[in-house]
Amino acid sequence: MPVTSFPLVACDYCPAMVIFGDTGRTAMPVSAQPVPGGNIVLLAQPLGAPRVVVTADPHAYPGQPRYVTHFDDCPGATTARRRERRDGGVQSETLF
Repeated sequence: MPVTSFPLVACDYCPAMVIFGDTGRTAMPVSAQPVPGGNIVLLAQPLGAPRVVVTADPHAYPGQPRYVTHFDDCPGATTARRRERRDGGVQSETLF
């Protein structure tokens, strides 16, 4: 597990730890382990969750670790998405 300054939360559907990032509209579960070629950069904010920046440009944000949404690598993502729809489509930190 990498050292991170962002709060880690255990996923409810697998043993992974996730970081909840702020997309500006909702909380996005992001896998805590950086991955080469990831399309998410997390930027620290003075208060609250890190800001999520989704980018396909490999040259954007040089030196920043890259991540993926936890929905990409969680074995329980389908269950979480079904629960989200059943609960009215509201995403929150209670998904994981």
